[in-house]
This record gives sequence, C-alpha cells and structure tokens, in this order.
Amino acid sequence: MERDAHYFLVGLFVIAMAVAGFFFASLFYDKPSTATLGYDIHFDTPVEGLEKGSEVRYMGIKMGEVTHVFLLPADPARVVVRVMVETGTPVNTATVATLRQQGLTGVPFVNLAQDDTLKPAPLLAVAGQAYPVIFTKPTELDALVQKLPDLEKNLSVLLSAANDVLNADNRQHFAELLANLDIATAKLPELIASLNQASHELSALVVHVDGVVKQSEKGLAGNMKALQSTLASIKQTSQRVDTLAQDIDRVVVNNEGRVNELLGEGGENLKQLLAESRKTAVAVRQLSDALEQNPSQLIYQPAPQGTELPR
Repeated sequence: MERDAHYFLVGLFVIAMAVAGFFFASLFYDKPSTATLGYDIHFDTPVEGLEKGSEVRYMGIKMGEVTHVFLLPADPARVVVRVMVETGTPVNTATVATLRQQGLTGVPFVNLAQDDTLKPAPLLAVAGQAYPVIFTKPTELDALVQKLPDLEKNLSVLLSAANDVLNADNRQHFAELLANLDIATAKLPELIASLNQASHELSALVVHVDGVVKQSEKGLAGNMKALQSTLASIKQTSQRVDTLAQDIDRVVVNNEGRVNELLGEGGENLKQLLAESRKTAVAVRQLSDALEQNPSQLIYQPAPQGTELPR
C-alpha cells in the first residue's frame, strides 16, 4: 500500500508539472494574429531564399508573413509573393515593397514602406486579381546592378574616345605643347621682375609728378598774389589818372577862354586827350575789377554763356 501511495504521489507531481509547463509555455508563445489582410507582390527579379513563412515587415517592424511564392501564370518572368499582414497596417497606393536581407545571416524578408513621390489612396483589387497588388521598388544594390550594363557600355565608349584622343599624333602634339609651356614658364620670373621694376618706376614717376604739381600750385598761388597786388596798383593808378583828368577838365572849363588863347587849336586836342584819358581810366578800372573778381580768366578761357537755339 505504501508503494502504491508513492506511485500515486509521483504521478500526481508529474501531471502538475506538465500542466504548469503548458501554462508557462502559453504565456511566452506568440499567437498569430487572426485579423489579417492578403496582398500580392509582383517581383521582376529573382527572390532567392524567400519562401513560405518568411517575414513581412513594415518600416522594419514585423507585421505578417509570406504565405505563397509562385510564378505569375500570364508572365512567367515575374514572381508573385502572396503575403498576409495584420489589419491596421497602413498599406495604400503609396506603399512599395522591397526584398531585403536580414543582418549577417542573409535571410530574405519583404519590407514595406511609403514612397513620398506617390499619392496615398486606398489599395483595392482590380478585376482579375485575387488580392490587391503592392508595387515593388528595387533596392539600392538592385538599382546599381541594373545600371551595370549601361555603365559598362559608357565605359567602353569612354575608353574608345580616349584611345582616339591619345593617338600617336596627339601625343606628339601634347609633348610639344608641354615643351613650349616649359619654355614659357622659364621666362616668367624675368617677366615678373620687369613688371616689378616698371611698377617701382611708375610709383617714382607719380611721386615726381605730384611734387611738380604741388610746386606749380605754389607758384600759381604766388603769381596770383602778385597779380592781385598789380591789379591793386593799376586800380590806384587809374583812380589817380581819373582824378587828374577831372582836375584838368575843371581847370580847362573854368579857364576855357585863356586856354583857347594860349593853345589855340591845341585846346580841342587837349579836350580830346582828356576825354580819352577818362575813357582809358574807366576801362582800366573795369579790367581791374573783373580780374579781381575772377583772376583765373587770365589762364582759362571763360565758358560760353547764353542759350543755344536749335537749328
């Protein structure tokens, strides 16, 4: 009886541990979401390694898995990848799918993302399609591989053009050009030295001319002062001549009879002389006033004045 009791306890313990194990396993088991939506993705490139159960990620977050991989019946050159993604995943007409590799393991997966160049709208299935079709976009590596043939063609054209340019005649011309360039550059230091010397000489000439101009200005200022002094003397002389003419005229008028008796016909000449003297004194005074107001008119011709009438 005691042995049977031990077996019963052992069996009860095993059953309890099994129940506990199933309970803990259910806590850590990731149950698949039952609310999913199906989409088809058409790839024009091989999908090596992609198979049923492969991950489908949206912006790097796992949102579903691949359910079928098969060739498109109407176009065997295209591969159809059918996926199931969780409801609520923002899939629309701006969503694009790319085939990527996971880390260092190289396990492929489908990644979904939004293309900013496309306008988002609800993605619906069209006639003849079982599921809505998500557009594909090649990865950077795939785009580079697709451009390799064009790149090779362009390189061939470039090499051919380079061979045409670098033929024997052109190489000889290039060699002659380089030789002439060496000769020209050898004379550059001498030319630069000549330019520097010319620059120094020009600076000295400018300084000399500046000194001459300053001396001329000083001489002109002195001459102007002397001219003003001379004009003052001329003005004083004209005033004296005018005063003398007035005095003689007054004496002649007061003693006209006697002067006529003494001078006879010379009296008229004396009167004309006095008149001319007065005119000369007036002219000298006017010239003195004009020169005193604008002495530069002796050197510079006055600018014409008045209004020119159209012809």
